[in-house]
Amino acid sequence: MIKLLLNNCTSKRRVISIQTLYLFIIVMFLIMIVSLIIKIYEHFKLKKDIETLWSSRERLETKPEYYIHYHNYFVNIIENEHTEDRNIVDDETWNDLDIGRLLEKMNYTFTTIGTENLYAALRNAQEHNNIDEELLLKIKRDEEFRKDVSYRLAKLGRSGNSNTSKFMYEFMPVKKYNPLFILLSFMPIIGVLLFFINPYISLLLILGGFGLNAYFSHKHKGSTGLDYGDIFYAINIIVTAGNLNSRFNSKGLKRLSFISPLFVNDDSAGEMNMAVQIFAAFKLMFLIDYHLYHAAHGTLNKNYDLYKAGWRYTADLDMHYSLAMWREMLPYYTVPSAENTPLKTEGLYHPLVSDAVDNELNFTNDILLTGSNAAGKSTFMKALGVNVITSNGLNTSTSTVFNYTPGKVISSMEITDSVIEGDSYFISEVKSLKRIVDEIEEFDGTVYCIIDEIFKGTNTIERLAAGESFLRYLHEQENVNLIAATHDMELTDLLDGELDFYHFSETLIEDDIEFDYKIKDGIATSSNAIELLRLYGFPEAVYKKARIKVDENP
Repeated sequence: MIKLLLNNCTSKRRVISIQTLYLFIIVMFLIMIVSLIIKIYEHFKLKKDIETLWSSRERLETKPEYYIHYHNYFVNIIENEHTEDRNIVDDETWNDLDIGRLLEKMNYTFTTIGTENLYAALRNAQEHNNIDEELLLKIKRDEEFRKDVSYRLAKLGRSGNSNTSKFMYEFMPVKKYNPLFILLSFMPIIGVLLFFINPYISLLLILGGFGLNAYFSHKHKGSTGLDYGDIFYAINIIVTAGNLNSRFNSKGLKRLSFISPLFVNDDSAGEMNMAVQIFAAFKLMFLIDYHLYHAAHGTLNKNYDLYKAGWRYTADLDMHYSLAMWREMLPYYTVPSAENTPLKTEGLYHPLVSDAVDNELNFTNDILLTGSNAAGKSTFMKALGVNVITSNGLNTSTSTVFNYTPGKVISSMEITDSVIEGDSYFISEVKSLKRIVDEIEEFDGTVYCIIDEIFKGTNTIERLAAGESFLRYLHEQENVNLIAATHDMELTDLLDGELDFYHFSETLIEDDIEFDYKIKDGIATSSNAIELLRLYGFPEAVYKKARIKVDENP
Protein backbone atom coordinates (compact mmCIF):
# COMPACT_ATOMS: atom_id res chain seq x y z
CA MET A 1 0.00 0.00 0.00
CA ILE A 2 2.77 2.40 0.97
CA LYS A 3 4.70 1.42 -2.15
CA LEU A 4 1.63 2.14 -4.26
CA LEU A 5 1.21 5.56 -2.65
CA LEU A 6 4.87 6.38 -3.28
CA ASN A 7 4.51 5.32 -6.89
CA ASN A 8 1.42 7.51 -7.21
CA CYS A 9 3.26 10.49 -5.69
CA THR A 10 6.20 9.91 -7.97
CA SER A 11 3.90 9.71 -10.97
CA LYS A 12 2.13 12.92 -9.96
CA ARG A 13 5.44 14.73 -9.47
CA ARG A 14 6.58 13.47 -12.85
CA VAL A 15 3.36 14.72 -14.44
CA ILE A 16 3.82 18.10 -12.74
CA SER A 17 7.44 18.19 -13.87
CA ILE A 18 6.44 17.34 -17.43
CA GLN A 19 3.78 20.05 -17.30
CA THR A 20 6.37 22.49 -15.96
CA LEU A 21 8.74 21.61 -18.79
CA TYR A 22 6.00 22.01 -21.38
CA LEU A 23 5.04 25.32 -19.83
CA PHE A 24 8.67 26.45 -19.90
CA ILE A 25 9.02 25.42 -23.55
CA ILE A 26 5.77 27.19 -24.46
CA VAL A 27 6.81 30.37 -22.61
CA MET A 28 10.23 30.37 -24.30
CA PHE A 29 8.58 29.76 -27.68
CA LEU A 30 6.14 32.63 -27.10
CA ILE A 31 8.99 34.91 -26.04
CA MET A 32 10.83 34.11 -29.25
CA ILE A 33 7.70 34.71 -31.33
CA VAL A 34 7.00 38.04 -29.59
CA SER A 35 10.63 39.12 -30.03
CA LEU A 36 10.52 38.18 -33.70
CA ILE A 37 7.27 40.09 -34.23
CA ILE A 38 8.71 43.18 -32.51
CA LYS A 39 11.87 42.91 -34.61
CA ILE A 40 9.88 42.63 -37.85
CA TYR A 41 7.69 45.57 -36.81
CA GLU A 42 10.75 47.70 -36.02
CA HIS A 43 12.30 46.78 -39.38
CA PHE A 44 9.28 47.98 -41.36
CA LYS A 45 8.82 51.03 -39.13
CA LEU A 46 12.45 52.01 -39.67
CA LYS A 47 12.07 51.60 -43.44
CA LYS A 48 8.94 53.74 -43.39
CA ASP A 49 10.51 56.46 -41.23
CA ILE A 50 13.54 56.70 -43.51
CA GLU A 51 11.32 57.12 -46.58
CA THR A 52 10.35 60.64 -45.51
CA LEU A 53 13.34 61.82 -43.47
CA TRP A 54 15.00 63.82 -46.25
CA SER A 55 11.88 65.46 -47.65
CA SER A 56 10.56 66.36 -44.19
CA ARG A 57 14.02 67.58 -43.04
CA GLU A 58 13.70 65.57 -39.83
CA ARG A 59 15.96 63.54 -37.60
CA LEU A 60 15.38 59.86 -37.01
CA GLU A 61 15.69 60.44 -33.27
CA THR A 62 14.26 63.62 -31.84
CA LYS A 63 14.49 63.15 -28.07
CA PRO A 64 17.41 65.06 -26.49
CA GLU A 65 20.08 62.98 -24.74
CA TYR A 66 21.81 65.48 -22.48
CA TYR A 67 23.69 62.76 -20.60
CA ILE A 68 25.31 61.44 -23.78
CA HIS A 69 28.73 62.77 -24.78
CA TYR A 70 30.40 62.45 -28.17
CA HIS A 71 33.96 63.56 -27.49
CA ASN A 72 35.73 60.18 -27.27
CA TYR A 73 37.01 60.14 -30.85
CA PHE A 74 38.33 63.68 -30.43
CA VAL A 75 40.07 62.73 -27.17
CA ASN A 76 41.63 59.66 -28.80
CA ILE A 77 42.94 61.82 -31.66
CA ILE A 78 44.53 64.26 -29.20
CA GLU A 79 46.10 61.48 -27.12
CA ASN A 80 47.38 59.33 -29.99
CA GLU A 81 48.17 61.58 -32.95
CA HIS A 82 50.55 64.48 -33.50
CA THR A 83 48.16 67.45 -33.43
CA GLU A 84 50.59 70.29 -32.72
CA ASP A 85 50.14 71.76 -36.20
CA ARG A 86 46.37 71.29 -36.39
CA ASN A 87 43.76 74.02 -35.94
CA ILE A 88 42.33 72.53 -32.75
CA VAL A 89 39.44 74.48 -31.22
CA ASP A 90 40.04 74.64 -27.47
CA ASP A 91 37.32 74.36 -24.81
CA GLU A 92 37.04 78.09 -24.14
CA THR A 93 36.65 78.98 -27.81
CA TRP A 94 34.14 76.13 -28.20
CA ASN A 95 32.04 77.64 -25.41
CA ASP A 96 32.57 81.27 -26.47
CA LEU A 97 31.29 80.59 -29.98
CA ASP A 98 28.52 78.22 -28.83
CA ILE A 99 29.76 75.45 -31.13
CA GLY A 100 28.02 72.87 -28.94
CA ARG A 101 24.64 74.34 -29.89
CA LEU A 102 25.74 74.43 -33.53
CA LEU A 103 26.56 70.72 -33.27
CA GLU A 104 23.05 70.03 -31.97
CA LYS A 105 21.49 72.01 -34.81
CA MET A 106 23.46 70.35 -37.62
CA ASN A 107 23.46 66.83 -36.18
CA TYR A 108 21.37 64.58 -38.43
CA THR A 109 23.58 61.52 -37.95
CA PHE A 110 22.20 58.03 -37.36
CA THR A 111 25.10 56.61 -35.35
CA THR A 112 27.23 57.42 -32.35
CA ILE A 113 30.40 57.33 -34.44
CA GLY A 114 28.86 59.71 -36.97
CA THR A 115 28.23 62.24 -34.22
CA GLU A 116 31.71 61.67 -32.78
CA ASN A 117 33.16 62.34 -36.22
CA LEU A 118 31.09 65.50 -36.62
CA TYR A 119 32.21 66.68 -33.18
CA ALA A 120 35.88 66.08 -34.07
CA ALA A 121 35.42 67.96 -37.35
CA LEU A 122 34.01 70.97 -35.48
CA ARG A 123 36.99 70.80 -33.13
CA ASN A 124 39.12 70.97 -36.33
CA ALA A 125 40.98 67.88 -35.13
CA GLN A 126 41.52 66.09 -38.44
CA GLU A 127 44.81 66.29 -40.23
CA HIS A 128 43.09 67.28 -43.47
CA ASN A 129 39.69 68.54 -44.55
CA ASN A 130 38.15 65.23 -45.63
CA ILE A 131 34.84 66.51 -46.98
CA ASP A 132 33.96 64.87 -50.31
CA GLU A 133 31.81 67.27 -52.34
CA GLU A 134 30.96 64.54 -54.89
CA LEU A 135 29.64 62.32 -52.10
CA LEU A 136 27.55 65.19 -50.72
CA LEU A 137 26.07 65.71 -54.18
CA LYS A 138 25.31 61.99 -54.52
CA ILE A 139 23.54 61.95 -51.15
CA LYS A 140 21.47 64.94 -52.22
CA ARG A 141 20.51 63.73 -55.70
CA ASP A 142 20.52 59.92 -55.60
CA GLU A 143 17.42 58.97 -53.62
CA GLU A 144 17.97 55.19 -53.71
CA PHE A 145 21.58 55.55 -52.57
CA ARG A 146 20.54 57.94 -49.80
CA LYS A 147 17.80 55.64 -48.50
CA ASP A 148 20.03 52.56 -48.60
CA VAL A 149 22.82 54.32 -46.71
CA SER A 150 20.34 55.79 -44.22
CA TYR A 151 18.79 52.40 -43.50
CA ARG A 152 22.11 50.64 -42.96
CA LEU A 153 23.39 53.42 -40.71
CA ALA A 154 20.11 53.51 -38.78
CA LYS A 155 20.35 49.74 -38.20
CA LEU A 156 23.76 50.30 -36.63
CA GLY A 157 22.21 53.03 -34.51
CA ARG A 158 23.62 54.49 -31.32
CA SER A 159 25.42 53.22 -28.26
CA GLY A 160 25.46 55.91 -25.61
CA ASN A 161 28.87 57.15 -24.44
CA SER A 162 30.61 54.34 -26.30
CA ASN A 163 34.31 54.55 -27.07
CA THR A 164 34.95 52.37 -30.12
CA SER A 165 37.57 54.62 -31.70
CA LYS A 166 40.06 53.55 -29.03
CA PHE A 167 40.36 50.21 -30.85
CA MET A 168 41.87 52.05 -33.83
CA TYR A 169 44.90 53.07 -31.80
CA GLU A 170 45.79 50.00 -29.76
CA PHE A 171 45.44 46.25 -29.70
CA MET A 172 43.04 45.00 -27.07
CA PRO A 173 44.43 42.92 -24.23
CA VAL A 174 41.90 40.36 -23.07
CA LYS A 175 41.76 37.85 -20.23
CA LYS A 176 42.34 34.20 -21.13
CA TYR A 177 39.31 32.37 -22.45
CA ASN A 178 37.99 29.74 -20.02
CA PRO A 179 36.71 26.66 -21.94
CA LEU A 180 34.84 25.43 -18.84
CA PHE A 181 32.28 28.13 -19.57
CA ILE A 182 31.28 26.14 -22.66
CA LEU A 183 30.05 23.40 -20.32
CA LEU A 184 28.16 25.97 -18.24
CA SER A 185 26.44 27.27 -21.36
CA PHE A 186 25.24 23.76 -22.22
CA MET A 187 24.09 22.89 -18.67
CA PRO A 188 20.46 24.00 -19.20
CA ILE A 189 20.32 22.14 -22.53
CA ILE A 190 21.75 18.97 -20.94
CA GLY A 191 19.14 19.36 -18.23
CA VAL A 192 16.33 19.38 -20.79
CA LEU A 193 17.73 16.26 -22.49
CA LEU A 194 17.87 14.43 -19.13
CA PHE A 195 14.30 15.33 -18.23
CA PHE A 196 12.67 12.00 -19.12
CA ILE A 197 15.48 10.04 -17.47
CA ASN A 198 15.55 11.92 -14.17
CA PRO A 199 13.36 15.06 -13.90
CA TYR A 200 14.89 16.11 -10.58
CA ILE A 201 18.44 16.19 -11.89
CA SER A 202 17.07 17.78 -15.02
CA LEU A 203 15.45 20.68 -13.15
CA LEU A 204 18.56 21.04 -10.99
CA LEU A 205 20.75 21.37 -14.09
CA ILE A 206 18.34 23.77 -15.79
CA LEU A 207 17.85 26.09 -12.80
CA GLY A 208 21.43 25.75 -11.59
CA GLY A 209 22.75 26.41 -15.08
CA PHE A 210 20.62 29.52 -15.46
CA GLY A 211 21.71 30.80 -12.06
CA LEU A 212 25.42 30.17 -12.58
CA ASN A 213 25.35 31.59 -16.08
CA ALA A 214 23.60 34.74 -14.90
CA TYR A 215 26.13 35.13 -12.07
CA PHE A 216 29.20 34.69 -14.28
CA SER A 217 27.70 36.91 -17.01
CA HIS A 218 27.24 39.78 -14.56
CA LYS A 219 30.67 39.18 -13.02
CA HIS A 220 32.44 39.20 -16.39
CA LYS A 221 30.52 42.24 -17.56
CA GLY A 222 31.40 44.08 -14.35
CA SER A 223 35.10 43.26 -14.70
CA THR A 224 35.28 44.56 -18.27
CA GLY A 225 33.25 47.72 -17.59
CA LEU A 226 32.34 49.93 -20.54
CA ASP A 227 34.52 47.77 -22.79
CA TYR A 228 31.69 45.23 -22.91
CA GLY A 229 29.31 47.53 -24.77
CA ASP A 230 32.15 49.05 -26.80
CA ILE A 231 33.32 45.72 -28.21
CA PHE A 232 29.79 44.73 -29.25
CA TYR A 233 29.19 48.08 -30.93
CA ALA A 234 32.59 47.83 -32.62
CA ILE A 235 31.63 44.50 -34.20
CA ASN A 236 28.42 45.97 -35.55
CA ILE A 237 30.38 48.94 -36.92
CA ILE A 238 32.67 46.75 -39.01
CA VAL A 239 29.75 44.58 -40.14
CA THR A 240 27.94 47.75 -41.21
CA ALA A 241 31.07 48.93 -43.04
CA GLY A 242 31.13 45.61 -44.90
CA ASN A 243 27.47 46.00 -45.85
CA LEU A 244 28.15 49.50 -47.12
CA ASN A 245 31.33 48.58 -49.00
CA SER A 246 32.56 45.05 -49.77
CA ARG A 247 36.22 46.05 -49.42
CA PHE A 248 35.77 45.93 -45.64
CA ASN A 249 34.86 42.25 -45.68
CA SER A 250 37.36 39.58 -44.71
CA LYS A 251 36.74 35.89 -44.03
CA GLY A 252 36.75 36.43 -40.29
CA LEU A 253 34.53 39.48 -40.43
CA LYS A 254 32.19 37.82 -42.91
CA ARG A 255 31.63 34.98 -40.45
CA LEU A 256 30.83 37.52 -37.77
CA SER A 257 28.23 39.18 -39.99
CA PHE A 258 26.04 36.06 -39.72
CA ILE A 259 25.90 36.33 -35.94
CA SER A 260 26.04 40.14 -35.72
CA PRO A 261 22.42 40.34 -34.43
CA LEU A 262 23.72 38.66 -31.26
CA PHE A 263 26.02 41.62 -30.60
CA VAL A 264 23.38 43.68 -28.82
CA ASN A 265 24.18 45.47 -25.60
CA ASP A 266 21.16 45.97 -23.36
CA ASP A 267 22.71 49.19 -21.98
CA SER A 268 22.81 50.82 -25.42
CA ALA A 269 21.06 54.19 -25.68
CA GLY A 270 17.91 53.97 -27.74
CA GLU A 271 17.80 50.15 -27.46
CA MET A 272 15.82 49.82 -24.27
CA ASN A 273 12.79 48.06 -25.81
CA MET A 274 11.07 44.80 -24.97
CA ALA A 275 12.70 42.73 -27.71
CA VAL A 276 16.20 43.75 -26.63
CA GLN A 277 15.48 43.07 -22.97
CA ILE A 278 14.02 39.65 -23.70
CA PHE A 279 16.94 38.76 -25.92
CA ALA A 280 19.43 40.04 -23.32
CA ALA A 281 17.82 37.80 -20.68
CA PHE A 282 18.07 34.82 -23.03
CA LYS A 283 21.78 35.48 -23.64
CA LEU A 284 22.32 35.87 -19.90
CA MET A 285 20.85 32.42 -19.17
CA PHE A 286 23.23 30.72 -21.60
CA LEU A 287 26.37 32.82 -20.96
CA ILE A 288 26.38 33.79 -24.64
CA ASP A 289 27.91 37.26 -24.16
CA TYR A 290 31.05 35.78 -22.60
CA HIS A 291 31.78 33.74 -25.72
CA LEU A 292 30.84 36.60 -28.05
CA TYR A 293 33.14 38.98 -26.18
CA HIS A 294 36.19 36.75 -26.63
CA ALA A 295 35.36 35.96 -30.25
CA ALA A 296 34.97 39.68 -30.98
CA HIS A 297 38.27 40.60 -29.34
CA GLY A 298 40.17 38.02 -31.31
CA THR A 299 38.55 39.00 -34.59
CA LEU A 300 39.18 42.72 -34.17
CA ASN A 301 42.80 42.20 -33.17
CA LYS A 302 43.35 40.11 -36.31
CA ASN A 303 41.63 42.74 -38.49
CA TYR A 304 43.09 45.86 -36.85
CA ASP A 305 43.79 47.85 -40.04
CA LEU A 306 40.51 46.83 -41.64
CA TYR A 307 38.58 47.93 -38.56
CA LYS A 308 40.33 51.30 -38.51
CA ALA A 309 39.47 51.96 -42.16
CA GLY A 310 35.92 50.63 -41.76
CA TRP A 311 35.27 52.76 -38.67
CA ARG A 312 36.35 55.93 -40.47
CA TYR A 313 34.47 55.03 -43.65
CA THR A 314 31.20 54.47 -41.76
CA ALA A 315 31.63 57.55 -39.56
CA ASP A 316 32.52 59.72 -42.57
CA LEU A 317 29.50 58.52 -44.54
CA ASP A 318 27.20 59.31 -41.62
CA MET A 319 28.79 62.74 -41.16
CA HIS A 320 28.40 63.49 -44.87
CA TYR A 321 24.69 62.67 -44.69
CA SER A 322 24.34 65.03 -41.72
CA LEU A 323 26.27 67.80 -43.48
CA ALA A 324 24.22 67.38 -46.68
CA MET A 325 21.00 67.69 -44.67
CA TRP A 326 22.27 70.73 -42.75
CA ARG A 327 23.21 72.48 -45.97
CA GLU A 328 19.66 71.89 -47.20
CA MET A 329 18.35 73.62 -44.07
CA LEU A 330 20.45 76.77 -44.55
CA PRO A 331 19.16 79.89 -46.35
CA TYR A 332 22.35 79.70 -48.40
CA TYR A 333 25.96 78.60 -48.07
CA THR A 334 29.17 78.47 -50.06
CA VAL A 335 32.15 76.16 -50.35
CA PRO A 336 35.05 78.30 -49.05
CA SER A 337 38.13 79.05 -51.08
CA ALA A 338 41.25 78.19 -49.08
CA GLU A 339 43.91 79.93 -51.15
CA ASN A 340 46.14 81.34 -48.38
CA THR A 341 44.81 84.85 -48.97
CA PRO A 342 43.55 87.50 -46.53
CA LEU A 343 40.04 86.72 -45.35
CA LYS A 344 37.37 88.20 -47.58
CA THR A 345 33.70 87.44 -47.08
CA GLU A 346 30.37 88.58 -48.47
CA GLY A 347 26.87 87.72 -47.34
CA LEU A 348 28.23 86.41 -44.03
CA TYR A 349 25.62 85.44 -41.42
CA HIS A 350 25.52 83.53 -38.15
CA PRO A 351 23.99 80.04 -38.62
CA LEU A 352 22.41 80.05 -35.15
CA VAL A 353 20.62 83.40 -35.53
CA SER A 354 17.12 83.40 -37.00
CA ASP A 355 16.59 85.97 -39.77
CA ALA A 356 20.24 86.93 -39.44
CA VAL A 357 21.50 90.11 -41.11
CA ASP A 358 24.38 89.43 -43.50
CA ASN A 359 27.63 91.40 -43.59
CA GLU A 360 30.79 91.65 -45.64
CA LEU A 361 34.41 92.21 -44.66
CA ASN A 362 37.80 92.46 -46.31
CA PHE A 363 40.15 91.40 -43.49
CA THR A 364 43.43 92.91 -44.71
CA ASN A 365 44.52 94.35 -41.36
CA ASP A 366 43.78 93.81 -37.68
CA ILE A 367 40.45 95.30 -36.59
CA LEU A 368 39.10 97.18 -33.60
CA LEU A 369 35.29 97.27 -33.40
CA THR A 370 33.36 99.97 -31.57
CA GLY A 371 29.67 100.58 -31.21
CA SER A 372 26.66 100.62 -28.95
CA ASN A 373 25.38 97.87 -26.72
CA ALA A 374 23.42 95.14 -28.56
CA ALA A 375 24.32 96.65 -31.94
CA GLY A 376 25.81 93.40 -33.27
CA LYS A 377 29.56 93.48 -32.52
CA SER A 378 29.72 90.19 -30.64
CA THR A 379 27.40 88.37 -33.03
CA PHE A 380 29.47 89.48 -36.01
CA MET A 381 32.73 88.34 -34.41
CA LYS A 382 31.16 85.01 -33.48
CA ALA A 383 29.85 84.58 -37.03
CA LEU A 384 33.36 85.18 -38.34
CA GLY A 385 34.90 82.66 -35.93
CA VAL A 386 32.21 80.04 -36.55
CA ASN A 387 32.67 80.33 -40.31
CA VAL A 388 36.42 79.83 -40.10
CA ILE A 389 35.79 76.70 -38.00
CA THR A 390 33.11 75.25 -40.31
CA SER A 391 35.27 76.09 -43.32
CA ASN A 392 38.24 74.27 -41.76
CA GLY A 393 36.32 71.18 -40.69
CA LEU A 394 33.24 70.94 -42.91
CA ASN A 395 34.20 72.85 -46.07
CA THR A 396 31.09 74.99 -45.54
CA SER A 397 30.58 78.71 -44.92
CA THR A 398 27.29 80.45 -44.24
CA SER A 399 28.03 83.23 -46.71
CA THR A 400 28.07 83.88 -50.45
CA VAL A 401 31.85 84.39 -50.58
CA PHE A 402 34.46 83.12 -48.14
CA ASN A 403 38.10 83.32 -49.21
CA TYR A 404 40.60 82.71 -46.42
CA THR A 405 43.75 81.09 -45.16
CA PRO A 406 42.90 78.03 -43.03
CA GLY A 407 43.93 78.63 -39.44
CA LYS A 408 43.19 78.23 -35.76
CA VAL A 409 40.42 80.23 -34.07
CA ILE A 410 41.03 81.28 -30.47
CA SER A 411 38.77 83.62 -28.54
CA SER A 412 38.27 85.40 -25.25
CA MET A 413 34.64 86.50 -25.00
CA GLU A 414 32.36 84.88 -22.42
CA ILE A 415 34.47 85.50 -19.30
CA THR A 416 33.03 84.62 -15.88
CA ASP A 417 34.47 84.50 -12.40
CA SER A 418 35.13 81.05 -10.97
CA VAL A 419 33.78 80.23 -7.52
CA ILE A 420 35.35 76.76 -7.62
CA GLU A 421 38.85 77.99 -8.50
CA GLY A 422 38.49 81.16 -6.44
CA ASP A 423 39.20 83.44 -9.40
CA SER A 424 37.77 86.93 -9.69
CA TYR A 425 36.47 88.15 -13.05
CA PHE A 426 39.74 89.94 -13.79
CA ILE A 427 41.88 86.92 -12.87
CA SER A 428 39.73 84.76 -15.16
CA GLU A 429 40.21 87.31 -17.93
CA VAL A 430 43.98 87.43 -17.41
CA LYS A 431 44.17 83.63 -17.62
CA SER A 432 42.06 83.62 -20.77
CA LEU A 433 44.27 86.18 -22.52
CA LYS A 434 47.48 84.48 -21.32
CA ARG A 435 46.34 81.27 -22.98
CA ILE A 436 46.13 83.24 -26.26
CA VAL A 437 49.74 84.37 -25.81
CA ASP A 438 50.85 80.79 -25.13
CA GLU A 439 48.99 79.49 -28.17
CA ILE A 440 50.50 82.09 -30.49
CA GLU A 441 54.01 81.33 -29.25
CA GLU A 442 53.59 77.57 -29.76
CA PHE A 443 51.60 77.53 -33.01
CA ASP A 444 53.28 78.22 -36.34
CA GLY A 445 50.15 78.49 -38.48
CA THR A 446 47.62 81.27 -38.99
CA VAL A 447 45.65 82.33 -35.91
CA TYR A 448 42.30 84.13 -35.91
CA CYS A 449 42.12 85.91 -32.56
CA ILE A 450 38.74 87.20 -31.33
CA ILE A 451 38.53 89.34 -28.18
CA ASP A 452 35.44 91.00 -26.73
CA GLU A 453 35.77 93.86 -24.22
CA ILE A 454 39.42 93.52 -23.29
CA PHE A 455 40.37 93.90 -19.59
CA LYS A 456 36.94 95.18 -18.61
CA GLY A 457 37.39 93.67 -15.16
CA THR A 458 39.67 96.46 -13.90
CA ASN A 459 39.75 100.26 -13.55
CA THR A 460 39.77 102.62 -16.54
CA ILE A 461 43.41 103.77 -16.39
CA GLU A 462 44.87 100.27 -16.11
CA ARG A 463 42.36 98.86 -18.58
CA LEU A 464 43.41 101.34 -21.27
CA ALA A 465 47.12 100.85 -20.60
CA ALA A 466 46.93 97.06 -20.57
CA GLY A 467 44.47 96.96 -23.48
CA GLU A 468 46.63 99.15 -25.72
CA SER A 469 49.76 97.18 -24.90
CA PHE A 470 48.17 93.77 -25.43
CA LEU A 471 46.39 94.64 -28.68
CA ARG A 472 49.59 96.15 -30.05
CA TYR A 473 51.48 92.98 -29.10
CA LEU A 474 48.97 90.84 -31.01
CA HIS A 475 49.09 93.24 -33.96
CA GLU A 476 52.85 92.78 -34.19
CA GLN A 477 52.58 88.99 -34.54
CA GLU A 478 52.82 88.10 -38.22
CA ASN A 479 50.64 85.00 -38.03
CA VAL A 480 47.78 86.66 -36.09
CA ASN A 481 44.56 88.04 -37.57
CA LEU A 482 43.05 90.08 -34.74
CA ILE A 483 39.51 91.35 -34.34
CA ALA A 484 38.63 92.94 -31.00
CA ALA A 485 35.65 94.89 -29.68
CA THR A 486 35.69 97.67 -27.10
CA HIS A 487 33.59 100.39 -25.50
CA ASP A 488 36.76 102.31 -24.63
CA MET A 489 36.85 104.93 -27.36
CA GLU A 490 40.26 106.08 -26.09
CA LEU A 491 41.78 102.93 -27.57
CA THR A 492 40.99 104.21 -31.06
CA ASP A 493 43.23 107.22 -30.41
CA LEU A 494 45.99 105.10 -28.91
CA LEU A 495 45.96 102.61 -31.81
CA ASP A 496 45.23 105.01 -34.64
CA GLY A 497 47.27 104.20 -37.72
CA GLU A 498 47.91 100.62 -36.63
CA LEU A 499 44.52 98.90 -36.54
CA ASP A 500 41.57 99.37 -38.89
CA PHE A 501 38.41 100.71 -37.25
CA TYR A 502 34.87 99.48 -37.90
CA HIS A 503 31.68 100.04 -35.96
CA PHE A 504 28.04 99.11 -35.47
CA SER A 505 25.42 101.74 -34.73
CA GLU A 506 21.75 102.31 -33.91
CA THR A 507 18.98 104.80 -34.58
CA LEU A 508 16.97 106.38 -31.76
CA ILE A 509 13.28 106.74 -32.62
CA GLU A 510 11.33 108.34 -29.74
CA ASP A 511 10.81 105.50 -27.28
CA ASP A 512 12.66 102.85 -29.20
CA ILE A 513 16.09 101.97 -30.57
CA GLU A 514 16.50 100.36 -33.96
CA PHE A 515 19.57 98.39 -35.00
CA ASP A 516 20.52 97.53 -38.56
CA TYR A 517 23.31 95.12 -37.45
CA LYS A 518 25.49 96.20 -40.39
CA ILE A 519 29.23 96.70 -40.06
CA LYS A 520 30.45 100.14 -41.12
CA ASP A 521 33.83 101.79 -41.67
CA GLY A 522 35.27 104.07 -39.03
CA ILE A 523 34.68 104.76 -35.35
CA ALA A 524 31.27 104.80 -33.66
CA THR A 525 29.98 108.32 -33.02
CA SER A 526 27.03 107.41 -30.81
CA SER A 527 26.25 105.35 -27.75
CA ASN A 528 23.02 104.13 -26.22
CA ALA A 529 23.76 103.13 -22.63
CA ILE A 530 22.07 106.18 -21.08
CA GLU A 531 19.08 105.97 -23.41
CA LEU A 532 18.62 102.34 -22.48
CA LEU A 533 18.18 103.43 -18.86
CA ARG A 534 15.27 105.60 -19.97
CA LEU A 535 13.72 103.00 -22.24
CA TYR A 536 13.84 100.35 -19.54
CA GLY A 537 12.07 102.57 -17.01
CA PHE A 538 14.82 103.70 -14.62
CA PRO A 539 13.85 106.57 -12.30
CA GLU A 540 13.85 109.84 -14.25
CA ALA A 541 16.32 111.41 -11.80
CA VAL A 542 18.85 108.67 -12.55
CA TYR A 543 18.46 109.14 -16.29
CA LYS A 544 18.66 112.96 -16.23
CA LYS A 545 21.76 113.13 -14.03
CA ALA A 546 23.51 110.56 -16.18
CA ARG A 547 22.51 112.41 -19.33
CA ILE A 548 23.89 115.70 -18.00
CA LYS A 549 27.21 114.06 -17.06
CA VAL A 550 27.60 112.60 -20.55
CA ASP A 551 26.69 115.87 -22.27
CA GLU A 552 29.25 117.72 -20.15
CA ASN A 553 31.97 115.26 -21.23
CA PRO A 554 31.34 114.57 -24.91
